Amino acid sequence: MVAPQPKDPDTVVAPPENPKSGAVVSTLTSTIGAIDTPVKIAVGPDGSIYATAKDSHKIHKIAADGAISTWGTGSASTIPVNGPCASATFNQPEAIAVDKDGNVYVGEKSFIRKITPACEVSTLAGNFIQASFHWPQDVAVNAQSVIYVADTANHRIRKITPAD
Repeated sequence: MVAPQPKDPDTVVAPPENPKSGAVVSTLTSTIGAIDTPVKIAVGPDGSIYATAKDSHKIHKIAADGAISTWGTGSASTIPVNGPCASATFNQPEAIAVDKDGNVYVGEKSFIRKITPACEVSTLAGNFIQASFHWPQDVAVNAQSVIYVADTANHRIRKITPAD
């Protein structure tokens, strides 16, 4: 038996034989190219969804109302350009996490970046002196805003403690 399908072609209802029958899978971004090759996602405290687009060197935010914002110029830079989200650069962003205050943390090729709710990008760690990251594949943040990084190619788990 096939479950009745909704009229929206981007929504699928799981078949009854599925152990989690009744599950609904919806496509949030159905426009091809809206988010180029999303790699990892995180959900913010306001319900916004953040996605890294490694190949296009961008970060995307899908607001609760469905509006999509794109952060980053799309040009890879070996030295990060900080500043407003629209003019900042990212180099193959992959890991992403959001803290309780809505700050977004991104692991990219050699750096950990922070994006504030006001959309200001800064380099949190990875200046080749303080810490040398090599392909951080995952990042997590706890309730005290301590950041944990899977520094994959360096074969380490790293901890970044806030300065304040």
